Amino acid sequence: MKKLALALLLVGISLTESAVENPDWETTPEWSFQVYLNEDAHLKCNDSDVMLMLNDEVHWKLPDDTEVHGWSDRNTTKHELMDLNGVKGATLRIKNVQHSDSGLYFCSISRGGVFLKRVNRGLNLHGYLVHDQFDLYQTNLVTAVVAAVVFCVPLLFLCFLYRYQYRTPQQKQRRKEKEAYFTDLQKAIQNDEAFPTKPSRNGYENQAYIDTHL
Repeated sequence: MKKLALALLLVGISLTESAVENPDWETTPEWSFQVYLNEDAHLKCNDSDVMLMLNDEVHWKLPDDTEVHGWSDRNTTKHELMDLNGVKGATLRIKNVQHSDSGLYFCSISRGGVFLKRVNRGLNLHGYLVHDQFDLYQTNLVTAVVAAVVFCVPLLFLCFLYRYQYRTPQQKQRRKEKEAYFTDLQKAIQNDEAFPTKPSRNGYENQAYIDTHL
């Protein structure tokens, strides 16, 4: 039981530490953007090396390598392609951003059927923007609470089983005798009196035990 409790404790500590780990804000690249949850994000396929022209073709891919299709008149989809300075589909709108939308997005630029450039765009790679700092740690706090419950519930269950397990009448009697013995022993120590006789395993006095241990 002690080994199992120790294992549960180690698991709980590990989960709690991972729950409160802070993101590394210093490594956010220039092409990565942070937005608020439940708001829309607009990723633009523009790059200083390639000046977009009206007849350029732009294709977007999601983090799972799925290609996005559709134009700005399709408002019922999660992802919407919008024009940028007259270039069709050069802006990718991601509606109602959630944790699952985080990742790397890619857009490719072609001109006259010739591939020119692939542009990377990161979304919430190192966390999302928050209106309140509590929102930043809300998920971590919930995870920490769950980790604590995962540790405490099995431990309490084991303690409950140990406390209320079935005992024979002889075991109950020995338990009472031991409790009475330790109570008397504590009183004897406090009052500087002779130690009481320790009960034997069968409920009777064991003089050999007394002679060798007291």
